Amino acid sequence: MTHYLGSDADTLEHADAEYARDDFEGFVWDFDSTDLIFDECKFQNMQFRERAFELCVFKNCIFLDSSFDSTQIKECQFTDCQFYERESERACSFKFSDLTATIFTRCDLSMCNFSRSQIYRAEFLQCQAQGIDFSHAQATSTVGATVVLRGTKMNDCNFAYADFSGADLAESDMMENRMSHAALNRTDLTNSILSDCELHGIEAEGAIILGADLRGSDLTGLDIRQIDMNGVRINSFQQQALLETLGIIVDEI
Repeated sequence: MTHYLGSDADTLEHADAEYARDDFEGFVWDFDSTDLIFDECKFQNMQFRERAFELCVFKNCIFLDSSFDSTQIKECQFTDCQFYERESERACSFKFSDLTATIFTRCDLSMCNFSRSQIYRAEFLQCQAQGIDFSHAQATSTVGATVVLRGTKMNDCNFAYADFSGADLAESDMMENRMSHAALNRTDLTNSILSDCELHGIEAEGAIILGADLRGSDLTGLDIRQIDMNGVRINSFQQQALLETLGIIVDEI
């Protein structure tokens, strides 16, 4: 079934909680949604702006030219979903969205815009995300006046050429990611785990990696003159790559 702009879309708020192989096209999703299940559905030219999705499940869904800007998407699951159309090179937008505890598994998020989004306790697992924009994203949650909770999980993803500039990703689990040529300028990665990552050719001016775990990662080209390395954990074999950026030649005895 295809749902379009108009009276058909207006009935969705009171419709069934499960949709299979339905198409949604060209209207504003103008109501809050909880415990909905979408399986093999297609969303095209949709606007989810400033509405709330909670505890919803999306499996094998396709999103084309759709916007989630400023939307609350809490504790949802997206599995094997596509948010990027390779032929037109157009992607979806999640700017200023709240993705608290939402999980993306094996999704194509290439070129999507998550700028200034809230990603505390969100998870990105085995996703294709080349060129994704996480600039100024926040993996934090403030409880009361003083308690700040931190962290997100990004594992085994392709973040080549991604933009993490200015993001607060302190105390995050970011293991086994491909992050070659990514922008990490002024990114806060304090006490984060970045082990077994490909960090070749990254930009990291002003990045904060105090206490971060970089063991097993490819650090070729990382200029430590621009970064405070205090408390950072590395393997002994990684020393040569770091010292070479300072012009120091390490001879094996």
